[in-house]
Amino acid sequence: MNSYLYTEETPLGNFDLMGLVDWEGSVTGGTLLTAGIFSFELKTKCVNGKQGFVSIAFAGPGIGVGLIDFSFSSSDLKLHDALSFVDPMVFNNKSTLNGGFIASIGLSFGVTAQQELGRILGGAAPNSPTGFGCAAIRLGDAGGYDCGGIRGLDLGAGVFFGSSTVTASRVESCSIIDSLLSWF
Repeated sequence: MNSYLYTEETPLGNFDLMGLVDWEGSVTGGTLLTAGIFSFELKTKCVNGKQGFVSIAFAGPGIGVGLIDFSFSSSDLKLHDALSFVDPMVFNNKSTLNGGFIASIGLSFGVTAQQELGRILGGAAPNSPTGFGCAAIRLGDAGGYDCGGIRGLDLGAGVFFGSSTVTASRVESCSIIDSLLSWF
């Protein structure tokens, strides 16, 4: 048995004292003046023989400051829920009074001429970060916070309160190999 599996072999950087389900994937979205709309694509690893996949839409009003009145960016993220089983509906939150929010700060200038030339010549990945950002996210009964590379155009900070809705989801049985690996 691998006692560090629950922290992905990084016990100093990751911790999970409550047995939370990790949802990993990406968020893409943007803001215009005082409104934000975001799309999430997330999946879990094998948990109790099941793996979940979910698409989520989030929209709502907000406040922010920045050098421009709009932003559009994409980044990788990890969210957690407090369940011991896979349930994509944990992200549903249809009321802005119920606590769905996205708080973010970012600095990204989009693709530079050098990055585009590197992509054309095959030396740079098309999804390489063009900036840095931090976010705290709460969608329904799941959430998380993280900092890292972002792609797109973002020059400010904002907080958006709104509703998150699961637009597509599925839970599948894991392969025998995935189920065995989840024990080690």
